[in-house]
Amino acid sequence: MTPAFATLTAVVGVDTNAERPSLACVRQRGGPGVRCLWRSTADTCPRSAAVRLSVDEPEQLFSACVEAALLARGIPRLPVTLEAPTPRQPAVPAPLVTLVSPPLSELVKVTNKESLNLYAERLGLRFARELTGTESYGALRTALTEELTRRGIPSRDLRPVDGSGLSRYNLATARGLVRVIFTSLREAYGTALLDSLPVAGQDGTLAARPVTADTAGHIRAKTGTLSGQRCFVGVVDRPGDARHPRVVFALMLGNMDDGTALPANEAFDRFAAGLVTLPLR
Repeated sequence: MTPAFATLTAVVGVDTNAERPSLACVRQRGGPGVRCLWRSTADTCPRSAAVRLSVDEPEQLFSACVEAALLARGIPRLPVTLEAPTPRQPAVPAPLVTLVSPPLSELVKVTNKESLNLYAERLGLRFARELTGTESYGALRTALTEELTRRGIPSRDLRPVDGSGLSRYNLATARGLVRVIFTSLREAYGTALLDSLPVAGQDGTLAARPVTADTAGHIRAKTGTLSGQRCFVGVVDRPGDARHPRVVFALMLGNMDDGTALPANEAFDRFAAGLVTLPLR
């Protein structure tokens, strides 16, 4: 075997009635041996032949390949010990690496700005651990249900089951999403949440969205996308409107595909721009 790391007994049969030479080998059932059959014409006898076989211990094959590659480059295998063993000294604990997590507000910001689903899942599970002491999706559903109940948001409007919203078991209405944003802005972390939302025409997932002089910097929103489904949830500022200086919105579209007359993103952009510039009543 190349590289040499194990020994396999081989039983080789010969068939001299074949039209062209070939070698086929299979592992024997219930044993370590190999059974091969060489086929060729009567006057053909090769000096060598190669065939690929599965191995029982691939880690040993990997080690043998590494050793052969090192030896080919002039690096021989070192002996197990180079000197007489000495009594083992007591281990002295020492940190290998120190990680300092950014503030939670920064983690939420990068999650929402760049739409990082893995971050969202981890933040959701951490939320579950803080409220229930358990980090699991069952605990997350319990924690989210309790939090929505505290805010007065019924399950018929919003029923989340994960952190990212990717599961099709999540059930949501536009009303439920609006109430989540609206009540969140009243919490102590409301400003941090607002800062975490992508700004249309400026950053995050909305950096390339079209804006005008009237709407630039006034639309903050998060998109959501599943097959055939589109969602646009956020906050718009209305400069000069003392009665409604800020409006929370949610727009959900279903059965969307590439052939839809008005693309979802264009509908979202028009909707948000209208909330900024048009009268509300």
